[in-house]
Amino acid sequence: MSITIRRFSSPDEKAWDEFVENSNNGTLFHTRKFLNYHPEDRFMDHSLIFETKGNIISVLPAVIQKKDGNQVLISHPGASVGSCVVPERLSFSQSLKIVEILSEYAKLNKLNKLCLTQPSIIYQRHISQYMDFAFKNEGYYFAYRELSSYLQLENTIENNLAKFKSTHRTALRKAEKLGVDIRLSDDFATFYSILQNNLSTRHN
Repeated sequence: MSITIRRFSSPDEKAWDEFVENSNNGTLFHTRKFLNYHPEDRFMDHSLIFETKGNIISVLPAVIQKKDGNQVLISHPGASVGSCVVPERLSFSQSLKIVEILSEYAKLNKLNKLCLTQPSIIYQRHISQYMDFAFKNEGYYFAYRELSSYLQLENTIENNLAKFKSTHRTALRKAEKLGVDIRLSDDFATFYSILQNNLSTRHN
């Protein structure tokens, strides 16, 4: 199966986000809607699209940074995770081909190094380590590893609360007594104002 690679351009935005939404391992951080939040001049975008027969088979949100005189392709710094987004039914041979083509592209475009942040396996709909193996097979290695964990949501609020530390449960009951109400809202202006204040308080 022939797979081609090309750079992302703005007309690809809709198809990109649709692909991420229906992918096996894509997250909010891979979408153009999220990445476009950053000013255009902040990063040198060099996102890539892999296609077969005109259909997207993988996308890679990335930028180029110059480090010690080298051109380095890295996962988008504005996102918590990156690397290749792939479909749920990606075959092993397709995984190998995507990484092989990426490496060839890097050489042709004089990219001296690639640094990609793999999305945690917990984001996958169908657990697969094909891409991890494909990168390893092509000579890539883990520069470092980070710990991931998740909380299993229970079927009732009471069962979820039972998992809280006693101090957290006390704080929750206090908030309820003070009339704090948690609800869905489309009042984005108020939400954003609260978010800004909280970020300013916590992260200056």
